[in-house]
Amino acid sequence: MLEYHSSMVARGEQRLFPEAERDKRGYFGDASKFFNAYFRAVGVKVDKRVNFHSLRHNVTDAFRAAGYLDEQHGVLLGHTKASTTGRYGVLPEGPLRDRVTMIEAIRYGF
Repeated sequence: MLEYHSSMVARGEQRLFPEAERDKRGYFGDASKFFNAYFRAVGVKVDKRVNFHSLRHNVTDAFRAAGYLDEQHGVLLGHTKASTTGRYGVLPEGPLRDRVTMIEAIRYGF
């Protein structure tokens, strides 16, 4: 993923996935469609309950198992801070190094 990010920076892209387009409501719906197709292709999608948001639920459980509070990892799931204090400061969602540490703490017991 870091190599992909570097290639986007080298190309002068402002976004990580420049080909992604917003739908009529302003959302990036292609990610959901992509993952649903991918889940079907690899045999994970067996019914409507397994979808793109299943990934969010699974990652949420992994963050909690790693000892993180919901307020700490919510931003990594696309959630914003609802409190007034959460909107203060110049680092709106915390330092990148903290996000990387949280992601690297995820463990799955296969």
